[in-house]
Amino acid sequence: MNQKSEKANPTWNQTGVRYGIWICIVAAIVFVILGFVAARLGYQTPRPGLDHLTDLGNFGSYLQGTTASLWSLAGLLIIFVAFLAQQQQLTLQQRQFEQQSFENHFFQLLTLHDEIVKTLRCEDVEAEGSLIFRVMHRRTVVAYQDVEGGPMEHHTEASAVKCYQGVFDSNPEVLGHYFRSLYHIIKFVDDSRPADKKRYTSIVRARLSAYEHVLLHYNGLSEYGVKKFKPLIEEYELLENMGPGLLMNPEHPTSYSPKAFGDDRVLFKFQRSNPTPAQSPHLAVDSKPA
Repeated sequence: MNQKSEKANPTWNQTGVRYGIWICIVAAIVFVILGFVAARLGYQTPRPGLDHLTDLGNFGSYLQGTTASLWSLAGLLIIFVAFLAQQQQLTLQQRQFEQQSFENHFFQLLTLHDEIVKTLRCEDVEAEGSLIFRVMHRRTVVAYQDVEGGPMEHHTEASAVKCYQGVFDSNPEVLGHYFRSLYHIIKFVDDSRPADKKRYTSIVRARLSAYEHVLLHYNGLSEYGVKKFKPLIEEYELLENMGPGLLMNPEHPTSYSPKAFGDDRVLFKFQRSNPTPAQSPHLAVDSKPA
């Protein structure tokens, strides 16, 4: 995301090239017209008689110094237009190649991610694949209900994140593997220059189940995701369509920015100011990759 201005440069360059082409074409036409005007009005008609050849020689010198110079400049501009058009075509071909290469890599990553999900297993339960996320969610709910033995209405989002983090630490081969893969897909889109980044991150988001979505919510707030994954979750609105129903407590004000929930932001409550890692007990500096 810190490369946005750099990634926007190709669009501005193409706009500049198009303007340059039109300016050069207009200037070339003007110089051609000025050449005709100079040839027609800028010198007197050669006189008949003995002075005719002398006047023709002077007229030729005049045309060489005025009309020929203007037309030569117009010719140079036309050559420059051809050069700019060729550069524009080469840039377009390069962008098409980059887009095709990006899409091939992107869908390969999605396929690999699907394979990772299919191989997820827990030794102490029979569930496997995407059903694992329902088990992980249930374990987080149980931990949340038992936390500190206090009434659930006194719990906070921080306590919910802490419970999720405990489940993560107990199942790193499941949640760690899964979220590292998911993070690198989003990071790949963020670091690339596709025509529409939101289109591709929306494809990733649409593939998430309800339980994957809510676990992503807590993973982004945990120490494993707050530094690297949470900014991407907010930037690309990855929590849109999640719905608050599976959260530990839908009434918890969240430390995500409203942007993270896209058009569903009206369904959630937000903290007045998003805490930093130093301000919140559950937002520690990443000690493991997202």
